[in-house]
Amino acid sequence: MGRADGRGGRRPAEAVGLSDILAGQPTDAELLAEIYDLEHDTIDEDLAFYREWARRAPGNVIDLGCGSGRLFEALLAGGAKRIVGIDRSPALLARAERRMEGHVSLRDPRARGRIELQVGDVRRVRRPDRFALAILAGVLSHLDGPEDALRTLQRLSDDYIQD
Repeated sequence: MGRADGRGGRRPAEAVGLSDILAGQPTDAELLAEIYDLEHDTIDEDLAFYREWARRAPGNVIDLGCGSGRLFEALLAGGAKRIVGIDRSPALLARAERRMEGHVSLRDPRARGRIELQVGDVRRVRRPDRFALAILAGVLSHLDGPEDALRTLQRLSDDYIQD
């Protein structure tokens, strides 16, 4: 038995609620963080894009949903003065710390306070600082639908982006 697909057609029953397939299941945060890196660290085609945005928006950058810090080097190379990385996964932020310890191009800026990490939900985190650039790479699909995404984007723009 299927459900309406919004166009008058039917979706197979097994397609319903795919985003909730693991809801209620026990998870291992460190294992998921490792899998995240295995998947995302092989991607580098987008790094020039983020480097260029950091060049075009000189100043501080907030990377909301920063994961394990994959974009940090590109942002610094583009001229980011300071990066604030926010993620709700302590396991991913621990991997970001290890990434920074392992790369001199990240270790030195971290030691000088140019990279800061914070655990938080991008929808609720509050900071007093403003930023030239806000990044939400791969974040919107993890929010609770389009209305939540629009509310989040509006709040982030109001709260963080410099005029």
